[in-house]
Amino acid sequence: ARSRPTGVVLSSPAPMRLGQDVLANLDAATARALDTEWLLTNALGGAASGTAAGAHTRRSHAWLLAVDPAGHPAIPLLKLDERLQAAGESFDLGCHLIAAVGAPWQARPAGHRLLESFDSTPWPTWRWRAGEVTLERSLFLLHTHHAIAVTWRHVEGPPARLSVTPLLAARPPAALQRVDESWRGVAQAVPGRVCVETSADGAALWLWHNGAFMPARVWQRGLIYPADDAAAAADADAGDAAFVPGYLECELAAGGTFHVVASIERDLFRALAVEGLLGAPPPSSLGECVALLERGERDRLARWQRAAGTGAEVTARQAAAARRARE
Repeated sequence: ARSRPTGVVLSSPAPMRLGQDVLANLDAATARALDTEWLLTNALGGAASGTAAGAHTRRSHAWLLAVDPAGHPAIPLLKLDERLQAAGESFDLGCHLIAAVGAPWQARPAGHRLLESFDSTPWPTWRWRAGEVTLERSLFLLHTHHAIAVTWRHVEGPPARLSVTPLLAARPPAALQRVDESWRGVAQAVPGRVCVETSADGAALWLWHNGAFMPARVWQRGLIYPADDAAAAADADAGDAAFVPGYLECELAAGGTFHVVASIERDLFRALAVEGLLGAPPPSSLGECVALLERGERDRLARWQRAAGTGAEVTARQAAAARRARE
């Protein structure tokens, strides 16, 4: 992977802008995985990663990989899946590779078929066309925090209802997870915030949102990662399992937004306020907080790009001077 600013590292050598011709063909998308993978880092050893088509093809793919104080990496959040309801129709926008009999795997659900575009700049952004609705999703890691901010924006079409499903884990990035009914699940739920506890050794995950939360206790089984487990892809017992603690729901009018911030840091927003990242006084809504954090991240990336450009010019001048000195 070519190094980018701390907080943005892409495994493709150039920014990705992909259209429906690639995204709708999952065979092509997974066959050229290195050209369709994205990776973000947070300067703490944490990361977020996945593919442009939405399906995880490696065990290490996750929207949040965090590092504990002892330096051990673990995945608390695999991803967030979506279901959109509009004009009497329902559309699953997520995409998983599931073990299948007689085939390497099958996509279930197959939301990649509704993708219109993917853009990795300045961070991963997807756009779906579901019936008459165009929906956009973007996500970025918070610099120097184990946290990710995700925004869904209703671009055009009739009002819609969005349901978002968190898929949780508590495992190292190279391991697989088994169903464990001893997981506690939702430990605390108040308007706008949910805390989920998993295994005894796993970190609690905090979810801030501007919708409603419906609790559940469901396991998603048989997740396959063909880039790592090609030989085991047809064996459901060899697959990964993810815990679903419930569902986040929101009504979206045209131009409306839904936000979710996920973190292992209980006092995340207090820390962000102390760091001066939320202004003074801090905003009263999650949407305003995310907008400020997004603006700050854009500014930070712009500063890095300017510094990188200046450094490249200095290096080029030094190389030219050294070459002339040798002649």
